[in-house]
This record gives sequence, structure tokens and C-alpha cells, in this order.
Amino acid sequence: MKKASVWFLLSLAYSLSSAKKQRECHAPATYSQDDINILSQGLLQLGMELKMQVSNSKNHTGHLFKQLDTLNTSLVELLTQVSRQERKGEDLERRAEQLDRRSEGLRQLVAELQHQLVVGIQCREKLSERLELLERKMEDAVLLKADGLSLTQVMDAIMVKSKPKPTKESVKTGNKKNPTHP
Repeated sequence: MKKASVWFLLSLAYSLSSAKKQRECHAPATYSQDDINILSQGLLQLGMELKMQVSNSKNHTGHLFKQLDTLNTSLVELLTQVSRQERKGEDLERRAEQLDRRSEGLRQLVAELQHQLVVGIQCREKLSERLELLERKMEDAVLLKADGLSLTQVMDAIMVKSKPKPTKESVKTGNKKNPTHP
């Protein structure tokens, strides 16, 4: 309804001004007091309507700016959260790489320990064999002792049996010990 009255007043003002221009060209026009009052009332209403439209537009624009400000604040918060998440993601990637390196180091350590375990088991088996040999020699020594030999003779017999045979290298250097046996 307000827009219709605004358009009506604008069209009335336009028609009066165009009529005045046409009369001025042909003859000076005089307007009655009623025409002037109607036109002034219409212009007054037009001014009031325009003022209300401007006020509503300002309020609406203010409301839009508040919403844009809220949206801007929300976007800043979202960007901050995204930035934090990116940093956390990068930190997690670095930690994953560190864990991978540690895992690889642990795998190598386990492999080395397994190798050392195998070597230890082999050494234990060799030691067991040597102990068995030593036990047999001790049994032989006890048996020799039983045959009436003295302890010195028994020990000499044990030494002769357990004495390593000289190698070519020990003969050259004059070393009587076998370098492969401790």
C-alpha cells in the first residue's frame, strides 16, 4: 500500500511538472491553491515514506553488518581450528616417522639379539662337549689311579691326552700353544 501511494505521488508530481513545462512553452500557467496543497501533501507523504524507507534500510543494513561480523568471527575461529588441526596432523606425522625409525631400530636390535642368542647357544653346546670330554678324562684318570699309578702319573697321562697338537704356525714361531684353543 505504501509503495502504491509513493508511485502515485511520483506519477502525479511528474505529470504536474510536465504539464507545467508544456504550459510555460505556450502560456504561463497558474495553479489553484487546491492543486498546490495536494501536491505539497503528496510531497510531504513522499518525504515521510522515503525517510521510513531509509530508516528501514539503515536498520536492515546494520543487521546485515552484525551478521557479517558474526560470520567473520566464526570464520576466524574456524581458520584457527584448521590451523591447529594441521599442526597436530604434522606433529602426528613426525611422531609416526619417529616410531617407524624406533621400530626399525628395535627390529635390528631383535635380529642382533637373536644372532647373539644363536652364538651363545652354540658356545654353550661347545662348552658342554668340552665338559663331557673333561668328565671322561677325569673318569679315565680315576680309572688309571685305580690301576696303582700315582697322582702325578695320572695328571701327566691326562696332560698328554689333552695336549693340543702343534700347528705349522706354532712350530714356526716357537709358540707351543694352539692359537685356536684358549
